[in-house]
Amino acid sequence: MQLSRAQRVAVWCLTGTVAVFTVFLHSLILLLSRRRARSSQQGAPCETITVALSLQSVLQQAVALLWMGLVTLDPWCMLGGAYPALVVLLLALRFSVLWSTAFLIFYYATKLVLAPVHCYTRAQQLILRHVRPAVLLIPSAGLALCCPLLGPALHAARRAANASQAGDCDSFAPPHLPGHAYLLLFLLLCDVLPGVVMLKGSISIAVHLALHLRHLRSSTNAFHAPKLGGELRVIRMALALAAVYLCFLAVALYTHYMIWQRHEHVFFLTVIFSSLYSALCGLALLYGKESFWKELLHLYNRTLDRYPCLTCLKVSEQTQDPGQVPLPHLPQGV
Repeated sequence: MQLSRAQRVAVWCLTGTVAVFTVFLHSLILLLSRRRARSSQQGAPCETITVALSLQSVLQQAVALLWMGLVTLDPWCMLGGAYPALVVLLLALRFSVLWSTAFLIFYYATKLVLAPVHCYTRAQQLILRHVRPAVLLIPSAGLALCCPLLGPALHAARRAANASQAGDCDSFAPPHLPGHAYLLLFLLLCDVLPGVVMLKGSISIAVHLALHLRHLRSSTNAFHAPKLGGELRVIRMALALAAVYLCFLAVALYTHYMIWQRHEHVFFLTVIFSSLYSALCGLALLYGKESFWKELLHLYNRTLDRYPCLTCLKVSEQTQDPGQVPLPHLPQGV
């Protein structure tokens, strides 16, 4: 798929719009998390994972815009050495974002399950002890996994630079059989396994929520429905992250198939949907913490106050009835 210059500019503008929105959301998460850490003087593991995820998302948007800008302004790949490095960084950051999201959902699953599951208890203890090394290990593992792609990507960039016509600088598919085996391993580790962890954690949370609601209804004789507050917000956040991942996985599998089997240059789709995934993750993370969501709604309404013609788009900042039935083992800081 050979994009014209106008199409490249359009893709660049679209990516930039999504990137600005993503950076805004994750920067807000970072600022609010920093303010909460100063007030509480004690950070929960979920806060550490969320901050790491936001930092990775912001860096991903910066690298994505830089790569898209170079591809738009330099279609002949004259800066041949820069493209492989940016491609590897983009893939490594995508790996980090996916696995950090999976890590966050798995942590919430270990805290929200109602029955004392032995493996979850052991996992929770490990997370509490080693959460900071884990959030540092994830990007390091992603970079190590993506480094073997430097060779094929550099060869493709040099070949495009030596050609007499404009070419695509994003090819990284190795032509030999061991390379295809490596790409299959990369697909499993980068796209499939974190999704398995997300879905497993989300299903576990949903099942235990259903059991908890059933127990509450039976204990109250079904005269009034139980109310959930921050717990239900966290559960909705986890389910939303899993749903966003499934949509992202469909696009990722399509782009991998087009790049590896059809030899089409559609890496820009991976960049766009990775940015969109990070933006939706930012929205879900803000929704998962009620104080963060209130702050976002407050900023949104204050922005609309400057334009009287848009006041009809304002949303209510009031919360629901505070009477709630808490779930046991609620994560701190939620």
